[in-house]
Amino acid sequence: MIRIWVFLLICTPLANLVSASLGFGTSAGSLYAQQAESLPITLDEYLNAIRLNHPTARRIQLLDDRAAASLRRARGAFDPNIGLDYRDKQFDDVRYYQEGEAGLRLPTTIGGLELQTGFRWANGVLLNPENKQPAVGQSFLGFELPLLSGLMTDEARTGLARAQLLEQRNEQTAREMTNELLYKGTVAYLDWAYSNRQVQLLRQAIDLTQVRLQQTIVGFEAGDLAAIDTLETYTQLTGREAELFRAESELANARLMVEARLWADDGILQILPNGSLPQALTELSTQPQLAASWQVAQLVNHPKLIQLQLQQQDLNLEARLKRQKLLPKLNLKYQFLARGTDFASSAPSNGESTSLTDVLLQDNAWGIGFAFPILQRRARGDLALTQIKQEETELYLRQTRRELENGLEAIQAQLALRARELNLWQRNVGAYRRLLEAELIDFELGESTVFILNSRENKLLEAELKLAKARFEMLKLQAAQRYLMGAWQ
Repeated sequence: MIRIWVFLLICTPLANLVSASLGFGTSAGSLYAQQAESLPITLDEYLNAIRLNHPTARRIQLLDDRAAASLRRARGAFDPNIGLDYRDKQFDDVRYYQEGEAGLRLPTTIGGLELQTGFRWANGVLLNPENKQPAVGQSFLGFELPLLSGLMTDEARTGLARAQLLEQRNEQTAREMTNELLYKGTVAYLDWAYSNRQVQLLRQAIDLTQVRLQQTIVGFEAGDLAAIDTLETYTQLTGREAELFRAESELANARLMVEARLWADDGILQILPNGSLPQALTELSTQPQLAASWQVAQLVNHPKLIQLQLQQQDLNLEARLKRQKLLPKLNLKYQFLARGTDFASSAPSNGESTSLTDVLLQDNAWGIGFAFPILQRRARGDLALTQIKQEETELYLRQTRRELENGLEAIQAQLALRARELNLWQRNVGAYRRLLEAELIDFELGESTVFILNSRENKLLEAELKLAKARFEMLKLQAAQRYLMGAWQ
């Protein structure tokens, strides 16, 4: 009578649980059947999808356009300029004057030299004698040249050099952004693969426990097993289902993080197809080459370090321009004048030969402009600020290089330890599996108990979960190593 009462006490909730569990098992089976119809989404496929449509990937593509636009703008400082200046005054039926000048100015990259050519005309009864021109007008050829400040470099030439440097900086910026984007995408994918492996292991364990629970109930009804054995199996089943709920929640979150990096061509977030699975952890590799070939010395090719070095070059160009501004402004202007458009009209009428020097010095206009701020506080302050930026960049470059070196050395040491840990857990899983197989034989022979059998199963499940975690941590370390090398491209 007591035995029947214990059976009813234990098996009444168990019957509901078994039916519910069987329903869950059927659902899981259909889900796996559905998933089996579709191939897993590989890591390479996932990263390629990120490269195509992720907003960061599109921003990377815009870097080239930005560099091209900056270079075009800088070259615009050397575009030829055409101009017209016309003046006309008439008062009380008297035409005072008509004056005009049309010309072309051509800036060059040679020492700040600007070439000039044009044509002037003037007439009127009250024309200023200084502005008097030949009746046929006057052509001129000339130049303007800085002799001190602006001779070695100026705003236009520095802007062009910095724009050309920007192309290289943007290239390294694109490498750095791609490196970070693909690394974070890889970590999200690994989380998804690890969470999926946890769910798989727990579902397999629950399926086994459901079968054992039914066998235990049958054995209890036949009088071969004690009621406590059914309770033992029941608590193991509920415990594993609680772990499965937690693992499924983590899997759902990991899947959302993977989907958050998938974008369509039209800029809309994508979702994974139903039944999509990641690759198995055992099939994943996050390194295209052996980790041993990645040495600290190769960090010189890291995009962040190259970008800082290019920033130093940019600051050097800026400092050079600021030093030029410390010099006085001394500009030479010269124009060779002609009668009309005939530059040979200045030759002597007596038929004597005339050298080019005589021609240039006979009909011309020239002048010198000079300016120099006495205290030079603005120029000296600008140069001091640029020098501070140079020192800051140098210190940041040293710090970044040291951090990358330390990080890479630490990861290399951790990889060696993780490799040993992974090997140990692989051996432990094999050993626990053999122990469980032997325990099953003893149980069938009546030489073992449900408690010991469940304990063996728990140990095997724990070992498999730890093996999956060790493999997951190993893959994450490899991905981080590749990230520190700047090799995600």
